[in-house]
Amino acid sequence: MTTFPRSMLRRPGLGSPVLHPLDRPVHFLVVLVGSAVFAGCDASQKAESQCDGERVGYSETGERFYSLGAAALSTEETAGTLHLCPGTHTGSLSIHAPEGASITIVGAGVADTILDGEGENRLLSLANGTFTVSGLTVQGGGLSPDTADDGDCCTPTAGAGLVVAADTTVLLQSVRFVDNEADNGAAILVNAGARVTLEDSTMESNSGERGGGVALRGPGSLLVSEASDWGVDSASDNRGGDVAFLDEDREAEDALGRASFEGVASFTCEWDTLVCE
Repeated sequence: MTTFPRSMLRRPGLGSPVLHPLDRPVHFLVVLVGSAVFAGCDASQKAESQCDGERVGYSETGERFYSLGAAALSTEETAGTLHLCPGTHTGSLSIHAPEGASITIVGAGVADTILDGEGENRLLSLANGTFTVSGLTVQGGGLSPDTADDGDCCTPTAGAGLVVAADTTVLLQSVRFVDNEADNGAAILVNAGARVTLEDSTMESNSGERGGGVALRGPGSLLVSEASDWGVDSASDNRGGDVAFLDEDREAEDALGRASFEGVASFTCEWDTLVCE
């Protein structure tokens, strides 16, 4: 808003200012057009414009992706933030981040952004650096016979929803894991030296032989649950319904320890102590 004294206003056709005894200010509203018009656009409007058509997601630089694989390749090169669009997306998102990089993966919410493995794909594989994943559902993860064995990161029988490679840190905020199935750590496999934190997230109806929900495999692996909801995750032969501790040897036939939870729970599980508390 711009204010001018009334004494500075001119009458039409006269060349000198007209003084007014009250000298009251007159207010003018200045409206800027162009780029300023968009200053009030919120994130949802931006997402809607980036996610039209068949797009799976977009980067913080505006690059758009039509598959999870393409999104992963771009993210590996640039790090930063990957936005996943609303919808049900199939395939796998496997990211080997630049050493020490921080990568954020943001969905539109657990009811809107869904990664679906259709019973035969591992959905997420995260390696190196630090990751934050939020606002999505990871469902239907499964491991087919030709699932890749990715060295120390992954095995063909573990982690159908998410595999976290050695010495990698992952924060999961408002992420729902449901109906994932694998022999070990059906929803999440945490490898040696890796740390996974679940905040306001949900585990539901995941199933495996050892660790229907999460499996910790190897020294230094750590799971932190902060106000997350643990539904019914099943493991055959009572080998850890929600959390199982696995020997570092991937051929181990049994869990070293196990734990089960019910409802919203906060706790920490450490492989080095084989304890959740």
